Amino acid sequence: MQRHDIDMLYHELRKVSTLMAEDGDGRRAIRGIAQHLTGNNYEGLIEFLSWYGVTYLGPKIKKVCRDIEFALATKPERVVEIGAGAGWFGRLIANEFGVSYIPTDSRLWPGIINRIDVETAEGRKALSEMLRPGDLVAACDMLHCIDNPDIVLGELCCHPLIIAETIYLNDGYRMSYIAQLSRLGATPMTSSEQLLEIFRKAQRSWWQIRPSDTTYSMFVLP
Repeated sequence: MQRHDIDMLYHELRKVSTLMAEDGDGRRAIRGIAQHLTGNNYEGLIEFLSWYGVTYLGPKIKKVCRDIEFALATKPERVVEIGAGAGWFGRLIANEFGVSYIPTDSRLWPGIINRIDVETAEGRKALSEMLRPGDLVAACDMLHCIDNPDIVLGELCCHPLIIAETIYLNDGYRMSYIAQLSRLGATPMTSSEQLLEIFRKAQRSWWQIRPSDTTYSMFVLP
């Protein structure tokens, strides 16, 4: 990094400190993402994503849920989230529909009771046995973390899914995102077309929801 980059970072952190002086949750979230980016602290990442999602994307969930109900012509009976992390995405959807929420993840983050690794045949079998007719499966920023997304989506062919992935339109944001995830061994989603190719390989149809003011691309797979 150049000195200019460090100066700009210091400047932005000073602004955060001032603007969030009374926002304890926001300050903890910023501290958490800094710890993750400088030391792979995944607990810090989970805390940041939960705060960010609820704060900035939560208001969009109502419209998304109306779109889902329209696309599926019914309301789900439960929301089951895979790769849930802190569970903000699936929980917001379940709360909007007024149905129960079941988070699953390959790691036992706080609030995770059902430990399911969908990258393994055993994990996918456990998930299949858990699911009921009428369940909506949710996944947010998970597909880029697994090696077999088309297999996972293909085996869930009997259930509708709501998929969300970060797609940066800003070139600078996108390049830093690619560099970070590549360093961590994951494959970043750099365009919606990458998601669509996964859906095609899984032989799943899709319906795209693209809130105009967010970096997330969302898809319903009926």
